[in-house]
Amino acid sequence: MDEILYKTPKEEEDMSFLMDGEFKKEQLDQKPFSEWIVEEYKTFGCSLEFVTDKSQEGNQFVKGFGGVGGLLRYKVDFQEIADYDNVDEGDSDDEWI
Repeated sequence: MDEILYKTPKEEEDMSFLMDGEFKKEQLDQKPFSEWIVEEYKTFGCSLEFVTDKSQEGNQFVKGFGGVGGLLRYKVDFQEIADYDNVDEGDSDDEWI
């Protein structure tokens, strides 16, 4: 079974992640995230847009999201999720609706 690891350049400096006890794992492929996402984004049913950090808004986006961001397709009601998380395990499900 193949194991996919996502490493930052700093994490790749320490190659110990290729060791599994006494056995050395084989590195099959290595590519930058930007290249991988360009090749794979359609399999997730989404569109891909690149935002440059050359503008003030783009620079703020890159700093705020670490260079990767996304927009949700559907509205998420975070209050409903929080209410659901706060329901005691013994309560009936229809009490919080």
